[in-house]
Amino acid sequence: MGNCCCSDDSAGLIFWEKLQKVIVDHKTVFINAGCNPENHLMQIINAEPELVLFTDAVENRENPGIKIYNSDEIDDKDFSTHAYSIGFIEKFLKMSIECDVKYLGISIQNSGIGNVVSNNVINQIENYFV
Repeated sequence: MGNCCCSDDSAGLIFWEKLQKVIVDHKTVFINAGCNPENHLMQIINAEPELVLFTDAVENRENPGIKIYNSDEIDDKDFSTHAYSIGFIEKFLKMSIECDVKYLGISIQNSGIGNVVSNNVINQIENYFV
């Protein structure tokens, strides 16, 4: 998830692109949900995944870096700026299919308008895949 027009908010999309190059399992389905993951719910449900991993930018100044969160660790108001809360999306998915849902958050510095991603975000992502 993310918005490539809002600087560091594209962190989730950048991570998603890198992850596709690392995972070569043909069972894995990658979906670029952009700013509207709710528009891709049927595609996710039809894939019948065991695990859904949302990647997105987060504001985590206390523990910056890349972290995998469980549902109970995120605050819908802080994790996502999308039209529907990520918690609502998870509940809908779990009503439709049996799956685990995890969230990979990438700490950001700036989510202002523009397509320049901070070096800090790029370095976090590059170091994650080393």
